Amino acid sequence: MPDNEKGYYRAYWDFRFRSVATICLKCFQHDCALKYDADGHIEELLVFNSKIQNVTSPDSQHLRITNGKENLFYKYNHQSKSCVQLQVLSAREMEVVRLIAKSKSLKQIAGLLNISFNTVKVHHANALRKTEVNDSIELVNLLRTWEFI
Repeated sequence: MPDNEKGYYRAYWDFRFRSVATICLKCFQHDCALKYDADGHIEELLVFNSKIQNVTSPDSQHLRITNGKENLFYKYNHQSKSCVQLQVLSAREMEVVRLIAKSKSLKQIAGLLNISFNTVKVHHANALRKTEVNDSIELVNLLRTWEFI
């Protein structure tokens, strides 16, 4: 990572704890490097942790790494033991999701953005597919938690 970008580094990831009774507790961690040594290694790291039960499926974990301009977003599936890089949403898809997060219907969004209802449906479907979620609530929760919106 170039020196001029180090101050913008952020990592967001979730993890789970499993008790003896196989009860999962989902947690979310947001990391921010505060200080680097002369070799570029992190000396001080600010960490925020929070419980995110019911935000994402206990069957998967996510990781987002950003430098403030670019984003890498990954999903690990515990059942298939596979990791995939998720596509970042386009600016228009994010605009549609932000309006969904404000409780706007797809029909209302079409009017607000002056585009056809079918175009809004396509953007919504693309956002669901790219983030590998099942519905609008899960989509908004995922993007809010990982600070995309």
